[in-house]
Amino acid sequence: MSSYYYCIDPVLKQAEKDPRTAVLIPVAREPFSCFGHVEDCFVLANPVHIMHLEEPKAITELAQLMHEVPLYHFNMELVLDEALAERHKNKAVYQALSEAFEGMPLPNTLSGSGPLDERLSGNLRHPVIEHMDSATLSRIYVNFLRELKKHRDDFSFQRNILGQHTERFIEQFDGFFEDDRGQIRSNILLAFGMRLDHDPHKPLESYVHSGQMEARKKNISEAHELVWAWMECDDYQMRRSRDLHRVMSLSSLPRQPNWVRLDIFSFLEKEAMKQIYAEKLIGCDPELSVAQSLPHLKKSLRMNAAGQVDEFLQQLLAQTLNQSTAYAGAALRFADAASMREKESHRIKLGAAQ
Repeated sequence: MSSYYYCIDPVLKQAEKDPRTAVLIPVAREPFSCFGHVEDCFVLANPVHIMHLEEPKAITELAQLMHEVPLYHFNMELVLDEALAERHKNKAVYQALSEAFEGMPLPNTLSGSGPLDERLSGNLRHPVIEHMDSATLSRIYVNFLRELKKHRDDFSFQRNILGQHTERFIEQFDGFFEDDRGQIRSNILLAFGMRLDHDPHKPLESYVHSGQMEARKKNISEAHELVWAWMECDDYQMRRSRDLHRVMSLSSLPRQPNWVRLDIFSFLEKEAMKQIYAEKLIGCDPELSVAQSLPHLKKSLRMNAAGQVDEFLQQLLAQTLNQSTAYAGAALRFADAASMREKESHRIKLGAAQ
């Protein structure tokens, strides 16, 4: 089963802009950092209808698409015409075309042909292309992409075939993939993806215990290091609570994405870790001198040390897990409060030895 990796920010931006319209969002084969955090990256592992440009099946799929959408057929003629002209000065393109034509002689290039903007009326430098059917053009193009090792972007499917006209494509496909990169419909990514550290098979009742065990396993005892570990958990919650606020504020989602629930329970896991760190901190620094003059941070540390859960996180649990309760902005309030704690911590450079 193929997996596709992406960041949720462009997906949410599209949903906020127009939740009724799906657009294609970039995805990749390997996980990558989202605003500096690889663990925040999303993965889509569900089978979807993807056109893989380097697989034999794509030849038939692309041929049918060009047959039904004349614009894509016309764009195919243009990009192959461009490649055939480029071969005269680019050895890599020449070799890839030679393989793509499967022993057939490459079309001759007409001399004196004008620039591209003068050829949009159909005056190709290789007129024979206009007489090729969709199946032949598709086979040549897919073979060409597979053989081409360099200059892929110059002849890519997204840039040259789809361009800005993706509507007809996404009526039939959920996305495409070429050269370890691709694009998938935003509504599918929003509804069915999950973060890298989400485990859909993990029992929901185990998250708190898992967080407690993880915090104890780290065996941190120095005051500054304990506050730093606490802040890492708080930052994790802050980043994701902003995403949760954005998705929960959407008014036209048919259903709540599964990743929202998993994010919430991941928050509880981090909150359990924060409680352990805060309890140990009180044990070695009862007056919380390490957080002197930091009122927001100090208040949260004492609350967690007493085994309590952040009030905004409690509200968030109620507003997201209880279907009868309307969302009222708890995620944003938590994020804003965490941002205040983060700003306080930067002022004294937490983690520096004293």
